[in-house]
Amino acid sequence: MIKQESNKKQSNKRPHVRSNIVREPGMYHLYAKQVDGDRLFFRQSDFKKLLYTIEDARKKFHSDIVIVVCMYNHFHMIVDSPDIMGFKTYIARKYCGWYNVRHKRNGPLFLDSTIKSSPISYPEAQREKILYNANNPVKANICNSPFRYKYSSLKLFTKKPGVWKELIKINKEIILDLFGTLDDFKKALAVEVEYKKLVRGGEKQSKGK
Repeated sequence: MIKQESNKKQSNKRPHVRSNIVREPGMYHLYAKQVDGDRLFFRQSDFKKLLYTIEDARKKFHSDIVIVVCMYNHFHMIVDSPDIMGFKTYIARKYCGWYNVRHKRNGPLFLDSTIKSSPISYPEAQREKILYNANNPVKANICNSPFRYKYSSLKLFTKKPGVWKELIKINKEIILDLFGTLDDFKKALAVEVEYKKLVRGGEKQSKGK
């Protein structure tokens, strides 16, 4: 983790405000990026606090967490919740408030002052989003296997889950129900990465013509 604080000028936009849009209960893909595109987790404590906050929201809103993946300047999450607006607003407010005090900053933490959400209603779309989230570190060339990335909840599928086992409850059964066995899930992850490589290769060839 980078231990230096960001010196970028902070935005004066208002902090996250809960939207009046009503979202149906169900599974959602959540995404939040640091407002300046800068590093989101400067210390291990920043990462742990996010997990604490997500776990508090899970209990408060009776939700199931499917997967969480934290990257350089953003994080992805898939959650099944009866109140997705309450769930994500709670996380945005609690974490942003703590983070601003911790790092002596002002203004919103996340781009557009919110955690964005999109519904994923059908099993095929749910499988696709899980693969997309899980493989983010691999496609970013950070690691060779999504199960080896320390800031992914897939660590809970390994013998060394680290802080994931201590700080947050992930419903692993949802992934297994969607993919079958753990081996089937691993195969699907490998296929998804290879497919993306082929797509990128084809795009490069087209641009070179």
